[in-house]
Amino acid sequence: MLETSTANVDTDALYLDGSYAEVNPDWHQADSKWKAERIVKMMARHSLDVHSVCEVGCGAGEILVCLQKQLSSGTRIVGYEPSPQAFHIASSKATAGLSFVQGASVDGSEHFDLMLLIDVIEHISDYLGALRTFRKSARYFIFHIPLDLSVLSVLREWPLIKRRRKVGHLHYFTKKTAIASLTDTGYSITDFFYTEINRPEERRSVTTILLRRLPLWIMSHLGFMELGVRIFGDHSLLILATAEPGPAVDKRL
Repeated sequence: MLETSTANVDTDALYLDGSYAEVNPDWHQADSKWKAERIVKMMARHSLDVHSVCEVGCGAGEILVCLQKQLSSGTRIVGYEPSPQAFHIASSKATAGLSFVQGASVDGSEHFDLMLLIDVIEHISDYLGALRTFRKSARYFIFHIPLDLSVLSVLREWPLIKRRRKVGHLHYFTKKTAIASLTDTGYSITDFFYTEINRPEERRSVTTILLRRLPLWIMSHLGFMELGVRIFGDHSLLILATAEPGPAVDKRL
């Protein structure tokens, strides 16, 4: 089933005029199975019983396709996507239980058990306003937020500019600023863990391995994972939250 919705969150022109699709024609579908597995892991950790799921900014919809295979057959799944190019790809994957809406966000008329915001908020100009809007439409929320800010990324600076130009990141986060953004807009953090995309086919230079990957691996195995991420980056944060204000789960914040 295909639907159309009016967006209520500001969307930059590059997602509408084909500019983003030109640079990222596959809409990062190669990462979808990996991301769906982490989402399922978080859901299993807390025994979430959900019967309706939506994803805001679902791109080509492949995460939802992968997720549908692991949820109960009666689960209603809806993907919202503003880009006409991505929506065209996603809409071809619609099934009886999986539908797609061409729009930037839920409009508040529906309420879901679980909302997914996977690598989304860093793209939204008014992300704090959007987060407040999203709270009205679900019970549980799973966020995946790239931690672009690290000692190395600030020192070198060009990685931040590259993410801005190539994948449209307007905001950059550390673990603490990501969690603070959610708690400041009324969410209660239930759980979180670091994620690292490690594609077997990805080629890394010797410099990258010796100066970033190896030191980070050593620090993580010595029990200094958090410090390693703050220095070297290369991670995102998967967060489970509810739409109720409360203290962050990390008492060190």
